[in-house]
Amino acid sequence: MAKVHTQSAGVDEIAGRCLATRMRRLNRVVSGIYDRAFRPIGLTASQVSILVVLARLDRPKPEGVCVALEMDKSTLCRNVQRMQRRGWVRTAATDDARSHRLEVTETGRAMIERALPLWRGAQAKAREVLGDAVVDQLFQAVNASFSTDRLTGRAVSGDQAVPEPVTSSARYEATGSLGATGQVLRIGGQREVKGIFFWE
Repeated sequence: MAKVHTQSAGVDEIAGRCLATRMRRLNRVVSGIYDRAFRPIGLTASQVSILVVLARLDRPKPEGVCVALEMDKSTLCRNVQRMQRRGWVRTAATDDARSHRLEVTETGRAMIERALPLWRGAQAKAREVLGDAVVDQLFQAVNASFSTDRLTGRAVSGDQAVPEPVTSSARYEATGSLGATGQVLRIGGQREVKGIFFWE
């Protein structure tokens, strides 16, 4: 086990209180649940998000997708190239030769339908891991941070209703367990969950 050295007050403060570090860890936990659920059909959570955005928006430019998903251009480009090779996404020329638009193909739309029951299972599992109170707080925090839902174009507010959890019939449709890394997650002082699947 690595030895923990005593550091300055600044180091201790950042190590003990950094919100960015803890959000990154939480993101890895939750994203891992979805990635593991989609793995049997060859999708990742990022790719599902991109397909859904392309299905909702009218042939957006890449920069529009990046804005909608808070995603950097290199990550989008890497995923789009992979999805183009599989026939899920195609590009369309614009009047400006320096730019193009993206659109989901019928094959891509079929992949969204295949992903839906797996997404429902992952959604239920993520809610179970985090707990209803934490999930509700996360939705409210995001709603309070953005005046408009970039996927729907609708105004949002901090007190907007949180989506209801998935019914129990779809609760375990995601295949596999959460993983077996032996890690323990404690969220909000409420619970511990063993075997969280981390991803890179």
